[in-house]
Amino acid sequence: MDTNLETALALVNRHRRWPWFIAGGAVVAAIAGVVVWRQVTSRSSVIPTSGTYASDEVEGRELADGTKLRFTFLDDQMHVFAGGNNMGGSVAIIGSKLFWSEEASTEVGCLPAIALQDTWLSGWLNSGVDVFRDHKRLVLSAQGVRVVLKPATDADL
Repeated sequence: MDTNLETALALVNRHRRWPWFIAGGAVVAAIAGVVVWRQVTSRSSVIPTSGTYASDEVEGRELADGTKLRFTFLDDQMHVFAGGNNMGGSVAIIGSKLFWSEEASTEVGCLPAIALQDTWLSGWLNSGVDVFRDHKRLVLSAQGVRVVLKPATDADL
């Protein structure tokens, strides 16, 4: 066969593949778009105005033995329990930051590790933490600590 003919046939065959490459690229782009959309819609900045949540995961901070963190939202108030004292105060969400101002606390004497945990949690929340909703869970993070909260069950109370 003539080399010019072979070259022409090779070019024709190569051009016939392009529609398949374009269609494949469109499918990949559509799948990537769906994955990104699902991530964006699952992470919402809508924070509850009522409900109780308990810690499901805590990374970057060791909790005192046998304790969980518990958060109760009621309108513009948030009550927090870290194992020792019940603490309450005003909560504000500004952008993706949660700011809490402790205004009241019970004065129950507790073990030193739990008292330190109460103090740490109050200070951590007062400094402002990043917050977002991931499906039914809330995620709070700041200063290398990440707390994942789930809707509380009777076992968490």
